[in-house]
Amino acid sequence: MMDLVNFLYGAPIWQMACIISSISVGGTVSALLMVDRVWKKDRRRSHNDIAGFFIAVVGVIYAILISSLAITVMTRKDRAETLVFEEADKVARLAREVTTLPEPNRAAIRAHLATDVQVVIEEEWPQMRREARPVAATRVLHCLWLDAAALPLKDLADVLTVKDFRKHIDDLYDLHRGRSDLAINGVDRIVWAVVLLGSISMIAFAVLFGVENFTAHLLMSCLLSFSIALAMTMIVAIDWPY
Repeated sequence: MMDLVNFLYGAPIWQMACIISSISVGGTVSALLMVDRVWKKDRRRSHNDIAGFFIAVVGVIYAILISSLAITVMTRKDRAETLVFEEADKVARLAREVTTLPEPNRAAIRAHLATDVQVVIEEEWPQMRREARPVAATRVLHCLWLDAAALPLKDLADVLTVKDFRKHIDDLYDLHRGRSDLAINGVDRIVWAVVLLGSISMIAFAVLFGVENFTAHLLMSCLLSFSIALAMTMIVAIDWPY
């Protein structure tokens, strides 16, 4: 089961949509065929009024749940993009301010900044796609901070320059930690369980309706399950922003 979940999170969106839609629609068709064989539509039709009332209530609850979850993951995605842009901007600012630092540690600091960018792109980004907490850049930033702390301070101008530079390094630490937290904190499993149970309940209510025309009933049920699958695909696609 976890292998399927990991595969879905790593698959392209179109492939993810096809898999989720196939499972949802296929399960709906199977459920409708089984229910129609066990419980004939003439007997189910007498309960349509009561079932319609219940599905209206369940539908509202499910819609609120899905919309809340969608807003949550979209907010996380926006936050992740903001952190990435701010981190890149902070690195660029540090690279510009390196030229104002006193020697002899200027070259080492510039090298550590370049290493930080390389580590984030080549090591941490693949780790975040695997839902792992990246730590490589933290070690590079620690070395960068030590180099900045070892800079010689000859006058007040050097003190102010190095102090401002260290503050930017601390800000970069915070941005890195925020990005790392978002990489490992997705939607909780209990939330996914509730969403899946709600989806099954919605499809079950649609299947249990008694409709005279079986083809129309099948088509409407499949459209409902397909709509639910699209909503689930959207949530899965933006749940892990990296």
